[in-house]
Amino acid sequence: MSELSRSGGGLPGVGLVRNRARTKANIKELLFPTTLDLAHGPLLSRFLKTPVVVLSAHFDDACFSLGGLLETIHQGTLINVFTAGRYLAKPRKESPQEADVFIIRDAEDEQFAHACGLCRIDLKCKEPALYGRHVGDLSGVAADLEQIMEPVLQAIAKIAAGFREWEKGYLFVPLGIGHHCNHRALNELILQNLDAISQNYEVLFYEDQPYAASPFNRLTALLRVARRLDTSITARYVLRNDWAQKKSLIEFYPTQLRTPPRRWRFRPAALSPLSPHEAFWTFPLNGAPHVAE
Repeated sequence: MSELSRSGGGLPGVGLVRNRARTKANIKELLFPTTLDLAHGPLLSRFLKTPVVVLSAHFDDACFSLGGLLETIHQGTLINVFTAGRYLAKPRKESPQEADVFIIRDAEDEQFAHACGLCRIDLKCKEPALYGRHVGDLSGVAADLEQIMEPVLQAIAKIAAGFREWEKGYLFVPLGIGHHCNHRALNELILQNLDAISQNYEVLFYEDQPYAASPFNRLTALLRVARRLDTSITARYVLRNDWAQKKSLIEFYPTQLRTPPRRWRFRPAALSPLSPHEAFWTFPLNGAPHVAE
């Protein structure tokens, strides 16, 4: 990361906690957080004129989790991390070859990026299947982390080097909801390097969809991240989606959909709002050590 520490206005509605006594996050404050509607606040307008970077574990994750927001912002950089693999949701008669799958999935993602005005960066890291591992095998997180550490940090540092003096960008990163080892590895990378990354970016943890539709997995991830960062002050930002619009974005990825997308699968299991929406969290850095679990 650049040695230059960039300043920037904090996010509205979020108190700074660096000098406060540390308190552990609890379930109540994550079930009933300060919730801010992006449609009725200044942050959305900031996204329109400030560098926005999105870390996506795979070609489809940014769309599934933040597609409506990214289409609204219509600018930014999309970094796809694990893009070498053989996975297609719809089975075929013959096992697909890695090169063929890449071409198909890359083309799907290009359509989404074009619709949202995004520039793309492909890190070409390998998915678990190429190592003979199942995506739900969390014992592979360490290996995935080792694979992605240098390319991810270099990519976001290179982007930050192009910021204006004292400018700070917004970096969207996954909460790591669920048991997909790639999502967990990418989340772990951010937790381990948050102090350095925060010099150049406001880090925003987005709810991985469709995994966030599971109440248990969602709350577990929120508790894990909040406790790792040792903070009890959080804010949740939401953007209500027009389902027809969000569905049209999801459908850019037909090879990743076993069935037509349903609105209940692409709604985080939050107490509110009950309508389809996208969400991300802020977890103010509190000086806690970032060590792997």
